[in-house]
Amino acid sequence: MTVDRALTAPARRGQDGFTLVELVVAFSLLALIVAMLGGGLRFGAAAWEGAERRGADLQSQQAFRSVVRRLLGSAVPVQPAEDRPLAFHGRPQRLGFVSAAPTDGLDADRYAYLLRLDPAPSGQRLILLWQPLVPGEEPNLIAERGMRGTTLLEDVAGVAFSYRAGGPGDPVGHWQDAWSDGATFPALVRVSVSPAPGEKAWPDLVVPLRVSVARRRGS
Repeated sequence: MTVDRALTAPARRGQDGFTLVELVVAFSLLALIVAMLGGGLRFGAAAWEGAERRGADLQSQQAFRSVVRRLLGSAVPVQPAEDRPLAFHGRPQRLGFVSAAPTDGLDADRYAYLLRLDPAPSGQRLILLWQPLVPGEEPNLIAERGMRGTTLLEDVAGVAFSYRAGGPGDPVGHWQDAWSDGATFPALVRVSVSPAPGEKAWPDLVVPLRVSVARRRGS
């Protein structure tokens, strides 16, 4: 081999392409970059989905609190007959009452409402049922016949209602699981929502009732 061939041979091998070692290193670096980019995209997607889920949960919570506060805060004492209790049905997982119409221009000024907890595929759901109040008829707060409904909360762990009087015989902070006094309304109603496992806890909703005085005739 001449000196010229010896000097030019390596150059020709380099021009032919990469060596096997160089290709292995290059593909390894490429795979590492792809993995890092993929992980970043997955993290970004997960963060975006989490933000959307939290936003939807917050909107659901705000809508629920607004509806319950408006209807329950406008509850009115209706006594169907002289010997009948006020139309208010307070239990741990059911709450029935009479309140104003949800919007103007409806058939009746007052409606019977029932909040009820039902089983759901992934926990419990809170249902709101309603029906126009017919003057002279006893409000339908238990039988649910003829009532229309909608879902207020879906797939929660539970919802509990509790009630507090406000009279001298009831100490501050004493909540009852049921309301059995047919002559008066409770002063406060508390709604406690237990979210699905892993979800952020909801603050209790406490609604003051505008009427908690002695029995009054109404229709």
